[in-house]
Amino acid sequence: MEMALVFQCCTGFDACMKEIFQLLLVGLLAVPANADERPLLGAQILEQLNGKSFQQVRPTTTRHIEQIFQVGGATQFVVDGQYQHGLWKVEGNKYCSSWPPAEDWDCYDLLQDGTTIVFLSSRGARYVMVPTAP
Repeated sequence: MEMALVFQCCTGFDACMKEIFQLLLVGLLAVPANADERPLLGAQILEQLNGKSFQQVRPTTTRHIEQIFQVGGATQFVVDGQYQHGLWKVEGNKYCSSWPPAEDWDCYDLLQDGTTIVFLSSRGARYVMVPTAP
């Protein structure tokens, strides 16, 4: 909804203020959770992931979750020592992965804060990853 339409739809001062407040709230929710997070673009995604591995930060679980991004597009997702092999690529400004036997690709926006990488799904889920120890 464009701002001009909001003001045309208002039926009174209170209704207008409520709609303005809702628009401001939606705008605030669109800001990354951490103000230091910055979006990664295609070449930056390749630079940050290619040949590296990351561990998922999940303080509410005792599971060890790691992903290895191999040069050339192979990837391994490791949960408590159990490996799942897949593929990864950068498409435009998104990280995409496919996990056989499925043939479809899921794509994510990536944010970076220092060495932390945040994967954002199209459904709004956040997966926070930090580099694994060498």
